[in-house]
Amino acid sequence: SCDRVHDIFPTPTEVLFAADCGLLVWTPSRRFRRATPHTLSRPLTAVAAERARIYLGGENGAFTIQGPQVKTLFQGAYVNDILPSPYGVLFLTSHGVWVAQGDSVVGILVDPRGNLRGNVESAALFADTLYLAGAEELTVYYPDTFLYRPLPFDPATLPALDMAVDARNYYFATPNGLYVVRRGGGWRLYRRLDGLADDFTEALLIHHGKLYVGTRLGLSVTRTEDL
Repeated sequence: SCDRVHDIFPTPTEVLFAADCGLLVWTPSRRFRRATPHTLSRPLTAVAAERARIYLGGENGAFTIQGPQVKTLFQGAYVNDILPSPYGVLFLTSHGVWVAQGDSVVGILVDPRGNLRGNVESAALFADTLYLAGAEELTVYYPDTFLYRPLPFDPATLPALDMAVDARNYYFATPNGLYVVRRGGGWRLYRRLDGLADDFTEALLIHHGKLYVGTRLGLSVTRTEDL
């Protein structure tokens, strides 16, 4: 079944979809094709690409595909998301943040407070700085430096299903609504009464000054300067 698509990743030539039925690829001819090697388990929960290599995550590990070659990167962890970054390809999992380069895992991102030790649902990259929603607070990482910022919600009981970052704010999609945390201090929670399609938010995208918020009941769009 392809009833649910869990993740989408655009490349210069095609769009990749991680779905219950496996990997789907959309090309400019506007046709979908299934591209899951028969050796891969399903469903797929996350997808990303770097150069000619595709990275896939599932309920029990991660894989990489380049041409006809398929390689298992690791097993035993649920992959929430995959984020290519200047520090390697990051796999956000139920057991921390795994880092891959090419077809090999090179380590696990470990922070001094252990905030990234357990389930990490979401992360964002802005100006070569990583922002990760860890077990208790927001973890900020740039080369060999970790900083922390408290969150107005408890990620252990209210997961940040997705996040986005710009020069003014941090944005967190949660089952309780959209949390906007201002870099200069303060925060606000936006819910259906504030104009969102639904309280349950689960996907975010910033594009050309607009914030796109995916909810269980539809898509909401607003200008970031209005938040």
